[in-house]
Amino acid sequence: MSHPKFYWFDTGVIRALQGRLDTPLVNDERGKLFETFVINQMRALNSYRNKRGQFFYWRTRSGVEVA
Repeated sequence: MSHPKFYWFDTGVIRALQGRLDTPLVNDERGKLFETFVINQMRALNSYRNKRGQFFYWRTRSGVEVA
């Protein structure tokens, strides 16, 4: 791929922009929000400890992400 995957800085912002703060999470949404939360925590720890680690993900040539 020619560009990195984008993660929002705050999962609450995603739901606020969608106008869904008062609606319950659906199962499909939980995984995406949790993934965003985890990668943001990993990036913060990487920064706090002054590491230069990089994070990557894989997907097939057809564009399907490898879980």
